[in-house]
Amino acid sequence: MIRTMCVGVAAIWSVHAATSGCPDLSSETRDQVLRLARFQYKLSDAVRLTVESEALPDCFYQVRLRSTPPGEGFIKVFTITPDHMFAVSDAVDLRKDPAEEARKKNKAFAFKLSPPTAPVRGNKDAPVSIVIFSDFQCPFCRQAANILNAQWAAENGEARLVFRHFPLPMHGWARPASEASVCAAQQKGEFFWTVHDFLFEHQAQVSRSNLIEEIENQFHTPEFDQSAFRQCVESGVAKKLVQEDIDFGLDNKIDATPTVFINGVKVNWAANPDQVRSLVRQAAKTAAADALKSTALVGTSAQ
Repeated sequence: MIRTMCVGVAAIWSVHAATSGCPDLSSETRDQVLRLARFQYKLSDAVRLTVESEALPDCFYQVRLRSTPPGEGFIKVFTITPDHMFAVSDAVDLRKDPAEEARKKNKAFAFKLSPPTAPVRGNKDAPVSIVIFSDFQCPFCRQAANILNAQWAAENGEARLVFRHFPLPMHGWARPASEASVCAAQQKGEFFWTVHDFLFEHQAQVSRSNLIEEIENQFHTPEFDQSAFRQCVESGVAKKLVQEDIDFGLDNKIDATPTVFINGVKVNWAANPDQVRSLVRQAAKTAAADALKSTALVGTSAQ
């Protein structure tokens, strides 16, 4: 058993009793999990970790370790057994149907992938949702944007494109660009895609110093309030939305851009337009089959 806490670790304890009569998770057990994580994942003392713990049914505990600042990108969840003797990274409840649990989990994850605040292009009611975690300064994201462009989205009524911000720390103007796009979208949803298309099309010409001016030059319409846009950018109000996307990505083991999900399933993004269309068609068929199955189940239960 592990008894010492590594130097330089920041700990946040959050314990919620899920069932009465269960012993609290001790500081010693938390320290043991920290030491295990540092050894198993080769984390140096320079990587600061926060720890959150939550009580689960049947006296199990869940311990979540997260690097801080979030840009370090380390997140790991352990399940602690009721006797506090064992920690496992993947706990499986054998009482439940694994296929049904996987479907439920995927459905819930697909729902969380597309929050109401995320920009959407294409048919909002389409049976297929393509969610991309992207970075405006990433050259591979530019290639993905060229494939998933406005014309393709308009032509393909089966799918909608959902954009999630995931600016990488190595890219100097990617995060300010994400925040600026959020500020544009606050005036009108379509303005996000104006910024999106411009930044990817002129990626090589954009810099941190000319970013805001270049974006402003794309709007020649009285609907765009330049003063409100500047105020939004300078106030930093868009930081929260961008950080929420980053946190969601880190929580779900996203560490590169572009990362793409089609109806909640992560796909290997080495795509061309034909490959994307094939993936969308397959996802549409699966969605239609699932809808028929759900309808049949409802009809059976009603009899």
